[in-house]
Amino acid sequence: MLVSVYMPYDADENFIEFMEYLGKIQNVVDEFDGNKVIFVGDFNANINKRFGKDHKQFTIENNLSICDIEYLGVDSNNFTFLSESHGSTSWIDHVVSTQSACHLLSDFSIC
Repeated sequence: MLVSVYMPYDADENFIEFMEYLGKIQNVVDEFDGNKVIFVGDFNANINKRFGKDHKQFTIENNLSICDIEYLGVDSNNFTFLSESHGSTSWIDHVVSTQSACHLLSDFSIC
């Protein structure tokens, strides 16, 4: 199963909503009982910031993989968001899957 994701952006006022969406992802994982499920999209979760850390902990607790990070490496210079006004970049879009689905994904690139 392939699921598109669009999560709220990383801000204190969005924390409860962000956690509720992680709960919805949890419901999908539970419903499919760990079978091949892939979540793709805008998690708005930079691994080095608050939502990213919560996102990473959620994946660990639920035996999920952040496949793009695993394949490309957290220390790579990749980014999926560019703020020209702030002159900054971040990697907030991800591919998350159950363990049984991650091996189905063989190549990652960010264009």
